[in-house]
Amino acid sequence: MNGYPPWNRGGFEPVYIHHAGTSPLEWLLFALLLVAVLMLAAILVSRLAGRSGRWSRTPATAGVAPGQDPLEILRVRYARGEISRDDYLQGTADLTAPLPTAPPPPE
Repeated sequence: MNGYPPWNRGGFEPVYIHHAGTSPLEWLLFALLLVAVLMLAAILVSRLAGRSGRWSRTPATAGVAPGQDPLEILRVRYARGEISRDDYLQGTADLTAPLPTAPPPPE
């Protein structure tokens, strides 16, 4: 034998590098990478949550054709459960009330 241990028969010794600490640049890169990963995760969660369930948001006029009667829009929203019965009754009263007449111009 040549005096070297069996796992090191070539005569080379392992090199250990003593690392004194972390540089500010390394911390900055780590922070930027962490922020990017967290933002990506937040975007992914918001996209997945917006597709179904109680997190989905439907516009108030979804399923209503443009130029449709306001009373019909109110009925559709009440049928979907978007507004309460009291809101529905108040809305129908407001929409069916006669328009106030303008006072006569001063002479």
